[in-house]
Amino acid sequence: MTAELREIITSIKEKTARLHAAYENEKSKNYDLTNKVKSLEDKNTELNDKIRKLSHELETIKLTNTLTNKETKEEAKGQINTLIRDIDNCIALINKM
Repeated sequence: MTAELREIITSIKEKTARLHAAYENEKSKNYDLTNKVKSLEDKNTELNDKIRKLSHELETIKLTNTLTNKETKEEAKGQINTLIRDIDNCIALINKM
């Protein structure tokens, strides 16, 4: 083999080694980012659940305040009717299953 051919082969081997190292580095970064995304998705789900619970608690508190306040009987009736409609919708969805 000529010296020129050996240099080309050596250059190709070096470039291949660098390419492989860069690939492994990117693969590691991808793995880390995938884990981070999963962690953030889990936290997002957890926070959305907390928001739903707090919203439900707020609605309960509002309903309790409305029912205990004699000045807003019409508003209380409206909220009760809304709750009854929600319950009816839930029952209808269950019956569809």
